[in-house]
Amino acid sequence: MSEELPYQAKLEEAGRLGRVLRRKDIYLSGYDTGPPVDAVHEELLEFIAGVSGNRILDIGCGLAPYTDRLNQRGSDCIGVEISQDVVRAAGSLGRPVVLMDGRALAFRDEAFDTCILVESIEHIDEFELVLVEAARIARRNIVISVPNIASMPFLFRYHVMPLHLLENTHVNFFTPEILQGALERIFSGQANVHVEPYGPFLPWAEGAQLYFHVRAVVEFTPKIPIWSRALARGGRSLRGLAHSIRRGG
Repeated sequence: MSEELPYQAKLEEAGRLGRVLRRKDIYLSGYDTGPPVDAVHEELLEFIAGVSGNRILDIGCGLAPYTDRLNQRGSDCIGVEISQDVVRAAGSLGRPVVLMDGRALAFRDEAFDTCILVESIEHIDEFELVLVEAARIARRNIVISVPNIASMPFLFRYHVMPLHLLENTHVNFFTPEILQGALERIFSGQANVHVEPYGPFLPWAEGAQLYFHVRAVVEFTPKIPIWSRALARGGRSLRGLAHSIRRGG
């Protein structure tokens, strides 16, 4: 049983050896459990399937469990990852994953209906750049899921810390309100943003319902054709239209 618990084997080994554990032993990437987790959150999978278009890009997909399950349901989904080792591991499982930096996606504009980012932007310093790229290639919407730290104030008095906060690759931290504000700033005037918590736990704590995760849908308004933008900027004359298009729309 102890081998199945995060950190338990490490704590027992240090106890046997009389070794004092250091920060690098505790604040670990993936809790020192090896490759990314090859599992999906079933509630989130159903949510993604319900709001996504058919052609989907899974950004920061890890071993691509969501890519795999969405394809099993009939979607046309591929994943991108920045780690060559992870891409290789996903490929060994027969999953369509490409080595690519999410800040510079090698796809044409509106190449996909939907981009999904599941537990990924908390690991990316320049997550705004990734979201802007996702907006460029997504025709319909972006779906995002991140860990929720809103439970911390409630759990603090019980001396409890959410385990994911010990992952040293987490560089951004979100509550529903923080994620809502960030997305509204990034996509101001371009999209409708809906954010909600999910994954309830410990409903007894302080009389509040706590949630493990936050999910968001960034729903784009119809993209305006270049000729329409040109008319708006250059006037309705053919000369103004041509001049505006030559300047790039």
